[in-house]
Amino acid sequence: MRQTNKYELASSDLYFLTDKNSKLLKLKLQGQAIPLISAQPHLLAITDCHNNEVITQRETCGIIDGFREKGSAFGQDIKYLFKCQSKKRFLKFTLALVNKGPDCVFDVKFILPVVNKQWQWAQDINESLKITGNKVYESNSREGSSIYPLGVIYNNDGGLCLATSPYTPLCFNIGYKEDVGFYLRYRLGLIGGKNIQHKLSFMIYAVDGQWNIRDAFQKYYAIFPQAYRTKVDNAGLWLFASDISTLSQKQMFGFYESGAMHEYNEVGHKGIIARARQSMSNGVIPFRYTIPGQKEVEYLPKVPTSLDEALEKLHDPKYDVGPNIKKHTKLQKIKAVEDSCLYDKKGQIEYLGRETFWAGNAATFVQNPDPRILHGKLLLQDCIKYLLVHKCFKGIYIDSLYRWGAYKNYRREHLKVHDGFTSHDEEGDLYIYNWMSHFIFLRYLHHELKEKKYLLFGNGIGKTRMLVAAYLDVLGTECGTTIPLDNYSFFRVAAGNKPYLLLTHDYENKKNVRQYLHRALLYGLFPSFKNSGLDKLIEGRMTIAEDVYWKKWYERDKEFFEQYVPILRKMHKLGWQPVTLARVDVDKVYIERFGKPQAGKCIFTIYNDNPGPVKIRLQISGNIAEPGRRMELVDISKNKCLPYVIVDNGDISVKGLTLSSNRTNVLELGFV
Repeated sequence: MRQTNKYELASSDLYFLTDKNSKLLKLKLQGQAIPLISAQPHLLAITDCHNNEVITQRETCGIIDGFREKGSAFGQDIKYLFKCQSKKRFLKFTLALVNKGPDCVFDVKFILPVVNKQWQWAQDINESLKITGNKVYESNSREGSSIYPLGVIYNNDGGLCLATSPYTPLCFNIGYKEDVGFYLRYRLGLIGGKNIQHKLSFMIYAVDGQWNIRDAFQKYYAIFPQAYRTKVDNAGLWLFASDISTLSQKQMFGFYESGAMHEYNEVGHKGIIARARQSMSNGVIPFRYTIPGQKEVEYLPKVPTSLDEALEKLHDPKYDVGPNIKKHTKLQKIKAVEDSCLYDKKGQIEYLGRETFWAGNAATFVQNPDPRILHGKLLLQDCIKYLLVHKCFKGIYIDSLYRWGAYKNYRREHLKVHDGFTSHDEEGDLYIYNWMSHFIFLRYLHHELKEKKYLLFGNGIGKTRMLVAAYLDVLGTECGTTIPLDNYSFFRVAAGNKPYLLLTHDYENKKNVRQYLHRALLYGLFPSFKNSGLDKLIEGRMTIAEDVYWKKWYERDKEFFEQYVPILRKMHKLGWQPVTLARVDVDKVYIERFGKPQAGKCIFTIYNDNPGPVKIRLQISGNIAEPGRRMELVDISKNKCLPYVIVDNGDISVKGLTLSSNRTNVLELGFV
């Protein structure tokens, strides 16, 4: 609605009043006015990163479901369109830009100039920080971008969430600073001469003050359901490069990573096919191995010590280039490697000289898997053809998304074909993170396979890789048994209701293994073990010696797996719910919920991270109770019914619940 050059934007819980230059004049959260920082000019600023000047020139034209603003920057080189759509529960903003001039580097910053009203910054689903002083509050990874695609500030009355789309791979930060406000900043670049429109979108919505970032994630999953909804009904453990017919624990596995390089060395193509069929006959989904982010010259006499030596070995016909799904000629492999190599800031090829257990002494070249570049194009074709020919495989396994995605790519030819915004460094040089190119490869592969109902299983979804997960159906990571608890919570959040699998070869320390298993149980993650006997040589090539854990160490942990794998499967089917509807009264005790009470049953997991046992009081929201229906609360980890009382506000209260250190109790609440 237009009011003398003023614009109203509203969702069910938010109200904005702006002027024609998108300056925020009034903000209401759930009907209450939020004080604004008067010195802050506009909701949107595009900043030239060469001289740190705001360079947008505004020309406002009419309203389309809110406001619509168009303008230019960098003289007339960049044309942009900024618009808002009012949805029922959120406001959606879209920014489209076209660069008709030379390369440009800029930051796009959206600012809600809200005064600090005793806000807290939600660091993750288990930790919040009280905002004090003029500090920067951001939750960033080691790569400098926000770990999560959303950020939340809140107080007792409610909160605000800024969120970016999971389908646009960008470098961004979400944060709060007292003299700025609540902001979302994208670090962007546009290559010159392309004259192609690129878009980004983000949204703002209100969150419940009590559940803050948990409520934010619940709403985010509802906005983008396809990115976080599971396609897998019966999940299970990660089977790594093994013959399932030789294992006694067949019924526990759900997913088979087939054809890893050392496994291929041992049993060959026919052996891989036979193992995939065995897995299928045991109800375990087989995935064909691929690794988009690297190619390596294998089994060299010694580790290359220079790029020249590595390139010499690449061109030497005596040495093969792997890994591959489909065999190509040596000339095809060389051209694919050279066309797809990443360049660092100095224009040098990114490579590693290293010794590995799957390729011996090797020259490893970091690769851009974008399907518009030769390596990605061939790999995409190979994946599709392989699945069509070998019907026993039900999907593709994509390895090392974390490691090879961490490289910055400054190669000019790659920047020109990149489908989207680039990023920029402090000196204003354009680059793309290789995880962005992996994202594009996954998008293409997902598009080709979705109609045929094949699945994608990605390894390496650690912090900074949540956006990569949008097109995956199964997520996983290889990890140690002593990683921090907030890594486990990240894994759960990144997956939504998709299965998330863990794989470790660190199994000798009993205490650490117990912690690993029970932290995974808390978040409904499937913990597994990797073969460590990778020391057997066949014709000079490394292969898997034996299933060390499952044949030698499993008995120690057998009780956990027999009891909890069926429970983990039940939790997966019920689905993780970020808003727990439950509280405990002791610090360092964590609780999660799986399932919706309206469906008649839900599971609560409670983990004690204290060094010793604790006694807690558990309070479950009265929203769960239904008049006239009797509830039963069972500690299924102990097969014991728990007494509870209904307190004055209708909440369910359980007193005196004892938790052992580094253990997860599993409670099932149902109507009888």
